[in-house]
Amino acid sequence: MKTTQLVSRLFCLGALHALPFLVTSLHAQAQFAGTYTGTINTKVTAPVIGSIESAAGGYIAVVSATGAFDLSGGSLVSTVSATGAVTITGGTALASLGIRSATIANNQLSYAYGDLLGNGTTQFKLNNSTSFTAAPGGGTGGGGTGGGTVSAWQNGSFEGGPNPGAAWITLSVGSAAINGWTVTGGTVDYIGTAWSSSHGTRSLDLSGISAGTVAQTFTTTVGAA
Repeated sequence: MKTTQLVSRLFCLGALHALPFLVTSLHAQAQFAGTYTGTINTKVTAPVIGSIESAAGGYIAVVSATGAFDLSGGSLVSTVSATGAVTITGGTALASLGIRSATIANNQLSYAYGDLLGNGTTQFKLNNSTSFTAAPGGGTGGGGTGGGTVSAWQNGSFEGGPNPGAAWITLSVGSAAINGWTVTGGTVDYIGTAWSSSHGTRSLDLSGISAGTVAQTFTTTVGAA
């Protein structure tokens, strides 16, 4: 019986992985989600000759719906705030580029010249991005045309609730055992450490003894970003 249920969980894994996308689309940072492309400039300043600027290549920056920022395959990694401020926290090129922050606004990513490098003579900057492709689900690049603001969403990764331990707890219609959620159809299995969750330590199998559904009610403000 449990073997059959485990197989059904594996087939249901796609549904489990779809849930984080539903949750993350409600983050305020989702308005910036997408791909930004542009160029990098370098400026070398030296006595007598002054400053010389030149192109130093291009970049592709990807922002997730949760605000995770990745520039050119891990060269710079960061988080984006709800206001579009980008704080660079690491990456393989952080030391060599000296770029530690950026801004996203009106569908553009940009940054002024960063740290002085090379004995205090060289700086790099991200020029204004020249294109923006919204992520599936509708990022607006900070353009202000996104959906409403969630005011009471909770427990998006199902961490709050009774401890399922190393197995799972089967919940039936009407159960509100998982904080913020109600089982609205069939049965679901609330899983602990029986397998690795995509986020946190708990997950949800939407096919318990039978196919199930869960729901949560929350409010939004029409037109707010």
